[in-house]
Amino acid sequence: MWKYWQRIMASLALFNALLLCLLLQNLLADAKVVVLLSAPHTADVRTYTNVARGLSSYGHETYVCVPQFLLDSNLVNTDGVKVIPYGQYLNNFDSFFFQTVLDRFWRGENIWVRDYVSLIQSMQAIVRQILTDQNLITTLRTIKPDLFILTNGPFFRNIVTLPYMLNISFAYLGSFNDLPGQRVPFSPSSTACPGYPEFKEEGMGFYGRLATSLCNVVVTFLDHYFMDDKMVAELAPNSPKASVSEISRMAKVYIIESEPILDYAKPEMPYMKLIGSTALTKPADLMPPLKSFIDNSEKGVALVSSANIPATIAKKMMLAFQQQNLSVIWRVHFSPANTSRLMTMPWVPQNDILANRKTRLFVSHCGTHSQYDALYHGVPILCLPLYGDQFYNAERAKSKGFGLSANLATISYKQLAKLMSKVADTDKYRNNIERASSLYKMFYKNPSETAAFWIDHVIENGGIYMRSTAQTLPLFKLLTLDIMAFVFLVIAAVILVIVCACVFCFKMARKCLTALVRPKFKKS
Repeated sequence: MWKYWQRIMASLALFNALLLCLLLQNLLADAKVVVLLSAPHTADVRTYTNVARGLSSYGHETYVCVPQFLLDSNLVNTDGVKVIPYGQYLNNFDSFFFQTVLDRFWRGENIWVRDYVSLIQSMQAIVRQILTDQNLITTLRTIKPDLFILTNGPFFRNIVTLPYMLNISFAYLGSFNDLPGQRVPFSPSSTACPGYPEFKEEGMGFYGRLATSLCNVVVTFLDHYFMDDKMVAELAPNSPKASVSEISRMAKVYIIESEPILDYAKPEMPYMKLIGSTALTKPADLMPPLKSFIDNSEKGVALVSSANIPATIAKKMMLAFQQQNLSVIWRVHFSPANTSRLMTMPWVPQNDILANRKTRLFVSHCGTHSQYDALYHGVPILCLPLYGDQFYNAERAKSKGFGLSANLATISYKQLAKLMSKVADTDKYRNNIERASSLYKMFYKNPSETAAFWIDHVIENGGIYMRSTAQTLPLFKLLTLDIMAFVFLVIAAVILVIVCACVFCFKMARKCLTALVRPKFKKS
């Protein structure tokens, strides 16, 4: 009897093992290989590593392409992520890309079109280096990706050549909302344009709407200058002929690190998913000496993040801090003498400090991720933008009532001190951003998980049902030029018929009148 039960148990164990093997086989069959390749910028790579961890929970095999300079400097957390190192030729891309713009800003010089053209040409050269990196291409061919996740920023637009030359599907993930490039219908006068920061969500007068319209039109046409169609023809000679613009509209899903709480409301297509910021993390407990410094502050704390600034600007900021009632934690790359109300550090746990209830003010250059940190924790912002989208970010924070903005290069220390006090002590700024924080937490609970969900969704189900036919139409059809031409011809034909009929009737009436009048003249 005992041997009989042993045989039954052994059979059940074998059956369970076979069933488990079948389940694992099905799971492995459903798992896909996903490669995430962002622009070689620290913040973008951090976003991609966060999303890669979320994708791994769906059973997919994920790889993140990380530039060598970020790996060497240990600026990106790659725990739990498979890394594809590349780009030894990039050196320190962050410094290269922003240094020219920063130098001009500190000198008080404007950034002219030729400077942007130079940056565009430099970025096109870098993208070409990435696309012709044989070590990277060989690695990608070896792992055989099922999907690429790419950045759709203006300077990195040509990277879509990579999935096209390898004949692999792709999706977009980033903070750039490309309305004209994705064929999204929008009103040029009432849709915020990054090139015109003075946009007002509550409405503008004629000149404001005119400036916004011109900005959107110019950006739409300049968008094509970022694209190098010759690169596609050269690197993907065996693929059907296509432009960078046409390829970019083939994205399975377009995931955007934005939403209408911090940013302005904008139109979107169903396949464009607004997820909020993937950079937000759960705050950790503060450690000494930061904890004791904040606890001992009587009026609260201002967190100032200024990174690399000239000595003259640092001196001006020091004078402004001395006039504050608040204690100041200053992230700066030099170390003046600390006092009981000033602590300087080359790096600060920004998220953890902003989460502290005694933090009353955040002074920042207003990068997108920094703004989201302030929004999430409900801390008013004084924006001191330096370059790029920071000016747009600063104006939208001001427009939403989350704080104020100023030009750090030209403002005096007295004006800076006054603005800091105004933002910290005025209730409306804190009330506005705390209300926005509540809304954000209500709708955007886990952006990285949301991004991973939509990527997994299009892997499993495709995304054709979310797309619009407008994305495949030639430009003249999209703008309905053929229909307008037809309507114009019909109207012109109708007008011509009416004019001809009037002329004919006039001539006939004239003949009839002449015929009636002539007999009377003959009798007389």
